[in-house]
Amino acid sequence: MDIVRLIELFVLFVFTIFTMVCLIMLLIIVDNTTKHNKFNHLEVKVELTKLLFHITLKK
Repeated sequence: MDIVRLIELFVLFVFTIFTMVCLIMLLIIVDNTTKHNKFNHLEVKVELTKLLFHITLKK
């Protein structure tokens, strides 16, 4: 392995870790928000699906 390949692998590893941390933080924030707003996850998913369907129909 040359040094360029090692650097690429390191950058990929760091990016993967960063992405996982961001996803976990987003899930925690969404979970706390849904608890405070008295929504459950199903209602949030239904609203997002309706919004996506509405946007798709307008195009």
